[in-house]
Amino acid sequence: IIETQARALPIFGWVGALLGAPLVVPLAGAAYAFTLRFFLASEIGFGRVLGVVAWSFLAVAAVTQPLALGVLALKADWSINPTRALQASLAALLEPDSVPRGLLAAAESLDLFSFCVLFLLYVGFRVGTGLGPRPIAAAVLVPWALYVLGKAGFAALTG
Repeated sequence: IIETQARALPIFGWVGALLGAPLVVPLAGAAYAFTLRFFLASEIGFGRVLGVVAWSFLAVAAVTQPLALGVLALKADWSINPTRALQASLAALLEPDSVPRGLLAAAESLDLFSFCVLFLLYVGFRVGTGLGPRPIAAAVLVPWALYVLGKAGFAALTG
């Protein structure tokens, strides 16, 4: 089983790398466009929302990906989970084997880089819509909080 997984892992790695962003960015853009247009009655179009989401994700990925690769190279241990190579979350304070998976998944989502993405989304939507700070903050934070709760719930159920 391990040999089969070892052969399939590079394929999934390439497929995930090539198709991950083209799937995640439009899905996140659709969620934020729905939130902004339905709940806040904003006139911002999907193209602008997609632009804000794509540039926000790209800006953070342009920093985190080289840092994660640098950490893996400096440790000379490429078997580390790349998502845990940069410990900028509350999960760094927890022992992964001694806490429930749901709590660990929620703690992993509370990290410096997620907050940077949220800030960039906030600024982009604030400028793009012209709405006040509180509605935009809610429009950015509520979908993210629902995502974190869903991720933690799924991890708790499957873990």
